[in-house]
Parts: sequence; structure tokens; C-alpha cells
Amino acid sequence: MKRIFSLATSLLAIQFMFAQSTENPKIDLTLKEYYVKVEGTGDGTSWDKAISAKDFAYVFNNFQTEGATFYMAGGTYYAVYNSKGEATNDDAASWNSQHGANIYGGYDPKSTGNASTTKADPVKYRTIFSGDLNGDDEVVFDSECDDRFENFTDNTKTSLLTMTVASDVHVSGIELTGMSFSRGTSPAMLRMSAAEGAKCNVTIDHCKLYVGDKGIEVNNVSDLLVDQCEFDYILNAATYSNRNMKVTNSTFTYTNGVNYNGDNAELVIENSTFVKNRSDIQAFDYNNESSSTVIKVYNNTFIPCKDPANFVIADNVTAFVEGNILAGSDFYFANTGYELRLKTFANNLIASKLPETDIISEKDNIKLENAIKLYRTILDGTYSRADSIFTPNLTYKDASTRTVALLKKEMSDGTSLCFPRIENITADQRGEFRPYSTCMGAYEIGCKVDTTIVADTIVVGSKYSIDGKVYDKIGLYEKIFTTHTSTVSGCDSVVSHRLFVVPDASIKEYYVKKQGTGKEDGSDWDNAIGEKKFAYVFETLQTEGVTFYMAGGTYHPVYNHNSEETNDKYAFWSSRHGANIYGGYDPKATGNAKTTKADPSKYKTIFSGDLNEDDEVVMNDDCDYTFDKFNNNTVSLLSMNIAGDIHISGVEFTGMTFSRGTSPAMIQLSAKEGTSYKATIDYCKLYVGDKGIEVNNVNDLLVDQCEFDYILNAAAYSNRNMKVTNSTFTYTNGVNYNGDNTELVVENSTFVKNRSDIQAFDFNNKNSSTIVKVNNNTFISCKDDANFVIGDNVTAFVEGNIFTGSDFYIRKTDYELKLKTYTNNLIAGNFIEDDVISEKNNIRLVNAIPLYEGVFDGKYSKKDSVFTPNLTYKNAYTRTVALLKDSLDTISLRFPRIDNIYADQRGVSRFDNTCLGAYEIGCSSDTTFSTVTIVAGTKFDDGNVYDKVGRYDYVVVSFERTTSNCDSVVCYTLNVVPDTSIKEFYVKEQATGKGDGSNWDNAMGSKDFAFVFGNLQREGVTFYVAAGTYRAVYNSDGKETNDKSAHWVSKHGSNIYGGYNPKATGTASTTKANTVLYKTIFTGDVNGDDKVAIKDDCEDILENFGDNMVSSMLVMDVASDVHISGIELKALSFARGTAPAMIQLNAKNETSYKATIDHCKLYASDKGLEVNNIGSLYIDQCEFEHLRNAAVFSNRNMYITNCTFTYTNGVNYNGDNSELVVENSTFVKNRTDIQAYDYNNEKSSTTVKVNNNTFLSCKEGSNFVLGDNVTASVVGNIFAGAEIYISKTGYELKQQSFVNNVLACSKYTVGETYVEKDNIKLESATPLYTGVFEGAYSEADNKFTPDLTYKQASTRTVALLKDNLPDGTSIRFPRLENITVDQRGVSRSDLTCMGAYEKEKETGVNEVNDTVCEVYPNPVKDVLNVSGCGDSFSYEIVDLTGRTIARGKSAGAIAVAGLSNGVYFLKLQSADQQACLRFVKK
Repeated sequence: MKRIFSLATSLLAIQFMFAQSTENPKIDLTLKEYYVKVEGTGDGTSWDKAISAKDFAYVFNNFQTEGATFYMAGGTYYAVYNSKGEATNDDAASWNSQHGANIYGGYDPKSTGNASTTKADPVKYRTIFSGDLNGDDEVVFDSECDDRFENFTDNTKTSLLTMTVASDVHVSGIELTGMSFSRGTSPAMLRMSAAEGAKCNVTIDHCKLYVGDKGIEVNNVSDLLVDQCEFDYILNAATYSNRNMKVTNSTFTYTNGVNYNGDNAELVIENSTFVKNRSDIQAFDYNNESSSTVIKVYNNTFIPCKDPANFVIADNVTAFVEGNILAGSDFYFANTGYELRLKTFANNLIASKLPETDIISEKDNIKLENAIKLYRTILDGTYSRADSIFTPNLTYKDASTRTVALLKKEMSDGTSLCFPRIENITADQRGEFRPYSTCMGAYEIGCKVDTTIVADTIVVGSKYSIDGKVYDKIGLYEKIFTTHTSTVSGCDSVVSHRLFVVPDASIKEYYVKKQGTGKEDGSDWDNAIGEKKFAYVFETLQTEGVTFYMAGGTYHPVYNHNSEETNDKYAFWSSRHGANIYGGYDPKATGNAKTTKADPSKYKTIFSGDLNEDDEVVMNDDCDYTFDKFNNNTVSLLSMNIAGDIHISGVEFTGMTFSRGTSPAMIQLSAKEGTSYKATIDYCKLYVGDKGIEVNNVNDLLVDQCEFDYILNAAAYSNRNMKVTNSTFTYTNGVNYNGDNTELVVENSTFVKNRSDIQAFDFNNKNSSTIVKVNNNTFISCKDDANFVIGDNVTAFVEGNIFTGSDFYIRKTDYELKLKTYTNNLIAGNFIEDDVISEKNNIRLVNAIPLYEGVFDGKYSKKDSVFTPNLTYKNAYTRTVALLKDSLDTISLRFPRIDNIYADQRGVSRFDNTCLGAYEIGCSSDTTFSTVTIVAGTKFDDGNVYDKVGRYDYVVVSFERTTSNCDSVVCYTLNVVPDTSIKEFYVKEQATGKGDGSNWDNAMGSKDFAFVFGNLQREGVTFYVAAGTYRAVYNSDGKETNDKSAHWVSKHGSNIYGGYNPKATGTASTTKANTVLYKTIFTGDVNGDDKVAIKDDCEDILENFGDNMVSSMLVMDVASDVHISGIELKALSFARGTAPAMIQLNAKNETSYKATIDHCKLYASDKGLEVNNIGSLYIDQCEFEHLRNAAVFSNRNMYITNCTFTYTNGVNYNGDNSELVVENSTFVKNRTDIQAYDYNNEKSSTTVKVNNNTFLSCKEGSNFVLGDNVTASVVGNIFAGAEIYISKTGYELKQQSFVNNVLACSKYTVGETYVEKDNIKLESATPLYTGVFEGAYSEADNKFTPDLTYKQASTRTVALLKDNLPDGTSIRFPRLENITVDQRGVSRSDLTCMGAYEKEKETGVNEVNDTVCEVYPNPVKDVLNVSGCGDSFSYEIVDLTGRTIARGKSAGAIAVAGLSNGVYFLKLQSADQQACLRFVKK
């Protein structure tokens, strides 16, 4: 639930008192050192006495001395006070001090002692100052550098950490994040100010600042040093100062870089990395007409987006720019109108254009037209030629901040990237030593063994000249070192040779298995190469046309584009030659291809970039899907540069990530311009990736019998001839084509729920001869149409297709127009009128609903206008959508067959007068399917009389010949339903007798019950259900299934009574239900493997629930009163975006029906009970446990009595001028207890009555929420730890009255509508836990575990051990008139107990003990021991009613295991003493 915090002006005084009350009187505000932990409890004088996060916030805002130091343990800290010093938890909270303080983060949260005995490790123990109050911030990229910040409006809106400093300050080892973006102002994550002219130094090092408005802002501080810091996703300046500032060894990504306005001061930036910023440097001095401000920019690396980043220096400041790598910066010298100063650029690599101006002096710069050469060979990263985007590899390289490595010291033309080292810069950003002749940029290659890397290639079996060895096995051999006597720049010249031992070019076949076998030389299946060696051989092919036969298995790539072995997302399969790949072979195959046969459906050969095998696709809506856990997938999959024909068959490709700005493909084939090669891709599946197939300059591409699912961009692309046949496209961007006087053919294919189906253009020729043919395809769009786009300059023939909802569009090119001919199509939806379109014999429908409601195989929802087609294989390799009939009313869906299309997508022969679309009905037995319902005892068209209720599949009836030259065969699904006069059915898990449900002796079984329930023909039928575990049999379509789509659903309301003996005979009049003894269980646990575990006080973990039933379990559309009693429902799965319920009852608006649910249990599921538009809902003596969402929901009158809720989301109510009553119920360890609103009426008459309930919260507190527009009466309850909210609705206010309650609440958020009277208010619930409630209290972690017991009742409650608090305060009050018993049914006294449990009246037996007699243990479970009363004694046990339960004699031990749980008195009599002692049996 979203919490809505608000506080009226009238409560400011109370708020101020709360702020003051947070001060810990133990803390001295004049100390020089403080130790801080998130959960600290001390006075801050050591780690063992660390102050808490809340106390730290108070001390930081109020400490009295300059230069105090805070040592901070790892953890996430949130601000507590606003700028006025008021306590708050909203977006105004921040840390604000009027003094300068040192802050050192990164200490172990388990630290002891003090700073001298501990050492910070900010990487391991992250100390985070966060303004992300809800923990939901996200950064989303729309393109390469276009980062968008989501869920940030609720973040802190002021500067996060602020100090006014008067001395030196040091901040180290902390992270700051989660600041909102203001309009008009620009708060900073870390803001420091000093008085004008102050002499103080500020050092900020080893810090990370990310996701915020501005990073560091320092004003009037004489010297600022920023060292080894990282700045990411900062909307405005990452750092700002107006005095001396030095930035070293730091990293800036997706920020606005360094912003400086000097005042005759100095800015130094060195050894830092700037990547993908909007601006890198802006440096000015607007304070002085004749400025002495100096800017020094040394040894930095600048890598911009495709659009350059700003590098701005004012024309009136002196600048020295030396030893940098500037890959595309946008240089600008701002005109100030002041005295000009010189800018010296020396020894830089500049891959952009410097402005020509008199104020620039240049010396020894390396100039490049663009940065492509750097991106391809010099800088570590990935360059995409397709969209000219470079993605640098930002890594830590064992340092505190990330940088981009140089791969070598010289350009391909031999130009050195070294220059004479600047005198004081002796190390690079990582701390690596810089030799005298040092590298440009922030990264020094240095004198490591990787100084020079040389790649050599030899054929297997050859001798390598470097080491003289013969290499008999193919593979990559690393680190073959040679040392040369000459030195460069003071380094030994070491060469590390990478030796590629490649296959013999004469070998044309390789056999591949996931794990290699035999000699592993790939000569046959018995000596197959393994996954890694296949990757190597494929990459190092020496010739065209090699063939790989691949056994089933999941294969992951091994090498990146530098031929380096890796297991990260940059691995892929890449070859400079074309190869054939045939998958689908048995992993146990022997012999060779001649002796084996591929079966891709059975043996799946999968090329996967899902390195962690954790990808998920989540459907949010009809066509809106989300890809989870894809960021760690590979960025490409299979790439070949071909110079011959190739064939890929029987392989699946999946798990490619989505690039920003580029679009890699799962299969990428390229050939040289003007070649005539052919590529065939068939029997393949491509799913879950960025792009499917991309083929460039390959003359002929054939895609046949392939499936494409969940492809973000184009599923198939080519720029030459392309033919797509017998294929299926779902949730993709379809076929994308840019011809060049070539031809695209798409036929016999199925397109379902794509964003775009076909886009076909020729942008290469003004007078194009490109032709597009789209024949016999089926197009089924989302509710929002899919694009069908053809350029106006290509000739198109579109014939025999079915279009349902396509968005037709003619793309204007300004080239010569060509005709598009649409013939014999069915077009359902809008079509375009255009001069370039010719139409003939098309069937035009206003919309596709007639197709959805009888022509296509699938399900249509009128409620949301969504059609879900039934995509099935129909004994083919690719799925299609069947036609159920070949006519629409009197309109035939057949047309004269196109000459060369002899079969449909499945391979079924087409008639001369063939069906539109990809599916031919033909003359098979599946010609027509129909579902018919008849009453039992009726004769059907096949001549049989059906006496027994149930579902009968494949009832075949033949009729006379039709116009399609076929026998008309109808295959019926026959639903035989009971006579509507029958009002009662008896059900057992296994059928008995005749199985017709007429009585217990002829009870119907579980399957027949599911059928009858789903096919009821009338209201008010009653089912008597014997004990047993029942599983659903039918899905929403009425089809039998044993998977998680099965559930019980009925279009009529019925009564269900469970808890009967499975051996019962006779009828309901001769039997009686006993829900305790005989459990009738409806379960959605398909595999019977569900587990529930309690991880913490209130965190319940539900394991193995992903395979459970996914729809609401028991659903009825009711039109009369219904009653459900004595059943248990459990194990429903958890839906994303929806919340199915275990019981869902629906009625039409404004009905007065009554629903009664009693003696039921609902547990381990998503939602419990959901009731919509039923006039009155009565829930009595039910239990709800482990429910992720609401336990019960209604939007009309609801009455809940004598129920128990544990580990749920409680009662959720949205009234409509109606009433909610909750009485005599127990709520334990719920996330939310009650939420009650009326959002339907501005002037609501909804009333809420919450009386005599017990609320026991988690340690963190559970929500009790009332809308401020409902009238509420809350009387006689016990609240132990609840958080009470009165939620602002903006509607007319009503009063919420709290009277005679025990209020031990952890939080109150109430307003002017909240009224209270005669409540007992406690600061905490501890007094209740330590003597009033029955249960166990742990003082160590302040956790109470209540003893939930049945107490001879139908539902559990928590007993009261006494009726007064430890201080003597009574918890009794005058009984409400209509509540005469408690939750168990025990009579309530006129002066009754608060809560759901009535403590019995005292017996008159008083505890008396003037002796040394003692009893133990107490509470007791089995044996009560007595000591101090002599060797033997007589005893009497008396209960609280005064009744004697047991008598006897004992020598010291009394057996009490047979007693019921409760409170008793033990009367003792020995020879010389007597006593009466109280004990508790548990």
C-alpha cells in the first residue's frame, strides 16, 4: 500500500515536541568524535556504544564544535530532520549542520573498540546517505546518452548533506544518492559553504555520488581537493567551486562534469576519466575583467556520446591542456568581453576540431578527423559500425575508480601515443607508475608484461618459430613470452605472443557436443569437439563452407571480439568465413551424419547468451511485455562474414541483451557488395533478444519454418532478395526490408501481437524496381494495431491474406511512385485510401470481432476487447492459428489459389479454391470444431443418448458435401449437463455407485464435480463435498488440463458445504459435517511441493509456488444468495500486475444478494476472498493465513466476525455508501490489518465499525488505515504495535472515533477527523507482551510470539492471562450491546475485556503461598514439579470457573499433559503446611 503522509497546521506544536523528543539525553553534543551505526543504541563514544542513524541525524544538526569527526559503519542512512530541525520522514529531510565536520565511512557494522583498532573498507562496507525514501529509483536509457530518471519525484528535494565550515574538513568513504530534481533551484548532494575570505581546506575522497540533481557544490572554501571519487547520473554539475579546486583520479559518467567559476584562482583536473557526459568541463572567471585564473587539464581521458560533450573555457582565463585524449569533445571558448588570455594545447590526441582563434597555441598534438581509430584499436570497449556508437569498457583495474584502458601505445600507422611526462604527475589514475615517456590520457600501459601483445597464427601440426614447438591440437595458446634487450621509455620490451593454432583448411566437417568426447578432434560423433573448442574453431575458420553438426544442448559463447576468453556479456560466436550449422542431433549420437538424423523438436540445440540462465519475460498487458534480468546477457550472438552459400538449420537462439543506440542481431550475416551468395535459415527458433536475423549484401536469403518470439527490433532484415515462408512471428517487430531493385516474398506465415508486421522500402533507388509480394498470411494484431508499411516507390502485390487490425501505411519517399495491388484479402479495420493502391475482391469488415467470435481458434474478451489466439503446431514445425470455419455468415473466406502456393503453413495441401490466410481447413477431421451443451438423457446428432453428465470430446458427425469439395465433418465437444430441476449434488474424491451425485452412495467424483460446477445452468444448486483433496480439472476455455491454468469457474452462484465423512452414506439429512475431523481441501498446488517458511518476525517465504494455479481458484458469477461453508483453499500462485483470489464472487451492480462464508480456511496464496457488487457479505469463523495480498475484499456491505488473520494483507474495503463491520477477530503478524475507504463518493455515507478485536503487529508494525471521508467507530480493541493512519482522500470529511481501546501503537498519522475518548495509551506494547497476552516475549530483539490456540473454538485467538496491565489499569469497559460473546463464543460480562478474548471471571480461589512451596516449570507442558512441600502431599487442581479438575497424592511430580491449555490453581496440603499456587498449562 502507498502510504500517504500529511500533517495539519494545527499539529505543528505536537510535531515540534516530537522533534525535541528524539534527542538522546545520553549524547554529549560537545564531543570531538562520534561512532555511528544504523542500529546503534549508545552515546557515540565508541563502536560498542555507537549512536543510531536517527541520533546521528540529530547530533549532526546540533553538535557544538567545529571539526568534530564521525566514524560511520556500513549501512543505508536516511535523513530525519528538515531545515527547521523538525522530525520528518518526507522529502524535506536532510542532514544540515552549522559547523564543519569530518565524516569517515566504510567501517564494518560489527566493529568494536574505536578508530585506532579498526580500518575502513568502503568497497566492502558501503556507507550510503540516501534520499531515495521508497527505495524505487530507476535510471532508464532511451538512447546512447539519453538517461531518464524514474520514481524520483518522492526523493529528498533539498541538498542532501550540508555544512557551513570554518575550518578544514575531510569527507571520505561515503556514498550519496537519491536526490530529486528541483525546478529553478539546484540542490547538491554535498554542499559546503564558508564565509567570504575564509582560509580552509576541504578534502573529499573515495566517495561515490550518483543519481541526483547536483553532486558537490563548494562556495568560498579556499581549497577543494576531490580525489578518487566517482560521479554517475548527475543532472547538473558533478562538482562546482568558486575558489581553488583540484580534481584527481576521478571518474565522471552521464553527468554535467566539472563546473568552475574562479576568482583569480586555480582549477586543476588530472588523471581523470570522463565518459558519456553532457558536458565535461566548463571553466570561467566572471568575477575579474583582468583575470589571473589558471586552468590546468592534464592526462585525462574524454570519451563523449555520439553527440560531443562540451569542453568550455572562458576566453579570459589562462589554460594549459596537455597529455589528454579528447575523443570528440565540442570545444568552445566563451566570450566574456574581458581581457583575453592564452590557451595552450600540447601533446594531446584530439579527435575533433579545435576552433581557429588567436587565443590558442598548439604544439605536438595528434589530430584525427574522428575517433573511430581510437574506438577500434586503442581504447578498450566495443564499437558498433552500424550506428557509430562506442561503448567503453569502464573497469576498476584494482583501483578505487573506473577508467578505460589503453590497449596499445601507438596508432596503426606507428604514431606514438606517448609524450614527455609532466613533472609532478608520476602515476596514472590507478596509481600505476608513469615512465618518463608516458601515455596520453588517464591510463598508463606501463612496464607490465602486457606491454606488447602479438597474435600469431599457425595451422595445427606446424612448428612455431618463436619457441620451436610443434602444436598438434587446435586452440588458443596464451602468454608465450619473449624478452628483447632494447628498452622503450625505461621499460624492458616484453612481447606476449597469443598463438592461434587453427584447423587445417582441408577439413570440411566437425561434430560438436556440449562436452567433448574421445580425441575431441571433431572427426565424428564419437570424437566430437566440446563447447569451448567449437567456439574456437568457428572463430578461426580458414575457409568457406565448413559444416558443423551439433548435438542437443545449451551452448554459451566463450570469446569476445578480441579473441579473449571471457564469460561476460561481450562473448559471442564470430567468424570471418561462412559456415553451415545443423542442430538437433541426439547428444548420445555415434557414427557420423550419414548414420544419424536430426530432430530439432526433440533435441534442442540452443545458442544462448543468457549467461546466468535467469531470463524472464513478463506480460503486463495484451502486447506490453517486460524483459527481466537481461542486462547480463551477451550483446551479440552469431556473426559471419560469408563468401559462399551457407545453411543454418535446427538451431535455437536466445538470451541477447538490448543495446542502447545499436541493435545487434542473434544471427548476423554479411557479404561484400555485389556478391551472389545464398543463405538459408530453416527450422530455427529465435526468441528473447534485441534483433533476430540481420543479413547484409547476401544476394538471396530464404527463411523457412522458423519461429520468432519476443524480439525487440526487427525479427528478420535483409537489403537484398528475401523470401520468408511457413514462419511465425509473435511479439516482435516483424519483417524489415530495404531492397535495392530486389524482391521480398512473405507467404504462408502467421503474425500475432507484433508491434510491426512488415516494413518494406527501397531507399536506394529513386526509380525502384523492387517488388514486394505478401501472399496467404495471417495477421492478428494487438488491441493497438501493428504496422504494415510499404514505401510508395516499391511495387507490391498483397493477396489472399487475413488482416485483423493492421495499421496500413504508405511511406512517402519523394521517389517515383509505384502501384500496390490488394486482391482477395480480408481486411478487418481501417484501410487507407491512396492513389498508389489498387483494390479488387477484398472483403472489408468494420472490425475484427466477427473473426474473433467464431472464425479464428482462440478466446475473445468482450470486457477489454482483447483476442487471445490459440497458437498451436498442428503437427507442423511452426505454430499457426486455425480457422474454425471457411465462411463468415454468407461470405466465403476462399479465393482462387495463387499458382505457386500448393500447401499452407503446415504443409497441408491447398484446394484450388483455397482459404485466405496461412491456414487451410482442408478435408481432414478437424474441418469444423464446435462445442455444444445438452441436458443429460438427450439424443444427439450422432444418434447416441447421453445419460451421464460430463464432457465428451471428439464426437464426430458427418454431413453432406460443401462448396469446398470436402465432406463436411464436425468434431463436437459435447457438454452433457444435469437437468436444471436437480438442486443437490453429493461429491467425493472418488466416485461411488452410479456417480450421478444423487446421494452419498452415488457421489460424483472430483472430475465430474469440476465439470458440473463449470456448466451449471441455474442459480442456487448445492454441493455437499466429502473430505479429500480436490484439484481443478478444466481451464477457462473448458478444456481439460492438469497444469496451472486449471480452476473452478461457474457462471452461476451455488452453495458448497464441506467437511463430510468420506465414508458417508444416505443424504445430508442423515449426516453431519465436522470440519475439524474431515477436511475438504481445494488446492492449486499442482506438484504438491509447496513450502511456507518464516524468515523473520513477519517475513513469510512461500517456496515452489511458481507452478501453482495462476487464475482465481473458485469463481462464481452470482445472481442469488450463496453459502460456502467448511472448506479449505490453498496454494494459488502469485501474479504480476493482477492478483487472483482463492474465492472470487461477482454480481452485477446494485444487487442485494447475500454471500455467507463460514468455517473456512484460506492460506498460502496471492489473495484470499474477493467479492464484487454483492449487497452483503458475511464472513464468520474463518481463518486466513500467508496471503500475499488482501485476505478479504469487498465493495459493498461486509460483516466479519470471529475470524483470524495471520501473515496476510488483512481486510481491504472500498465501500460505496455501505458498511464494514469487523468484530471479535484476531489479527496477528500481518503486513496490513485493515484498509477501509470510500473512493466512490465525495459525500460518503459509508460507515466502518471495528469492535472488540485483537491486533498484534510485527516488530515493524502493521497498517490500520481509515479514509478521512468514512465515518468510523473503533471501540474495545487492543492495538499492540499497529500503525494508525487516517488517509487523506480530498473528499468531505467524516469523524473517526476511537473509544475504550488499548492503543500501544508504533505510529499515528492522523488529522482533524480523528477523535478519541477513554483509550488506554501505552508508549510500547511491552506491558502487554510481558504478562497480559499469552505467548513468549524476547527482550533481546523486542519480539513477541503469541500463543495462537483454538480454545475449543473454530478459529484461533490469543488468550488474555489477566484483565489488567502491570500498573493495575483495568482493560475492561462497558460491553457493547450487540456483542454478547467473544471470538470463541464465551459469554462476555457487562464489564467486558477489550480485544477478541474474554477472560473468565475469577473463581474466588486466590493464590496463597506463605510457605516455601514452589512449582516449575511454569508455564508447563507435560509434568509439573513441586518442591518445598515435604516428601509427600495431597493436591487438587481447580480451573478458573472453580471446578475441580483433578485430585491425588504425589511425592513431587504431577502429570498435567491431559489438561487443556489455560490457567489453573494447585491446592497443596502436606503434614505441616498448605498453599494455593497458580500455574499455566500450555
